[in-house]
Amino acid sequence: MSGLSKSAKFHLFILMLNLFIALLGQGMVIPILPEYLKQFNAAGAAAGYLIAAFGAAQFIFSPVGGQLSDRLGRKPMLIAGLLLTVISDLMFAVGDTLTILYIARFIGGIGVGIMVPANMAYVADMTTPDTRAKGMGYLGASMNLGMVLGPGLGGLIAELGIRVPYFLPEDWVLSPCCCASLCLKRFRGRCVLLQGSRIGGNRLPA
Repeated sequence: MSGLSKSAKFHLFILMLNLFIALLGQGMVIPILPEYLKQFNAAGAAAGYLIAAFGAAQFIFSPVGGQLSDRLGRKPMLIAGLLLTVISDLMFAVGDTLTILYIARFIGGIGVGIMVPANMAYVADMTTPDTRAKGMGYLGASMNLGMVLGPGLGGLIAELGIRVPYFLPEDWVLSPCCCASLCLKRFRGRCVLLQGSRIGGNRLPA
């Protein structure tokens, strides 16, 4: 992360951690989904619909998340996205009907959809033209790492119980969520994003 200030490196690390954990939790459900659906007497078609529900929600709400992050600020959208992923995983863990599972995955897609644009915009705001590509690269690497490690980790944890992988990400996501909120408030005014960022001549909200 050379070329970035210490405060920018810290913010970038928090953003990378948030996306890594969020995508890790989503990836953990992939290998156990077919076995999990047997409890609902469902098979491959239902698994396909669940994955499609997540992708459709992310596709629909990513532009919305980007617009809201410009209007309301990066931090609120980041926190909201993380909390929605928590709600999604909890609903999926305790759901007893396929309808609840579909709703849970759709909510999860909304969470990731509004969180990723806010993270990317945050990086764009805190970096210079010379370091922006590097910052985006680190952010993308954290997302890919979460998706790569998630399935393997989910398969291992599933040995403790088929629903266990759906509960574990809650603790992992809530911690960085609170950490991000506290850290961004603490560094308010020190980073160009929080009070000094401008788009089209308009100052961005924190």
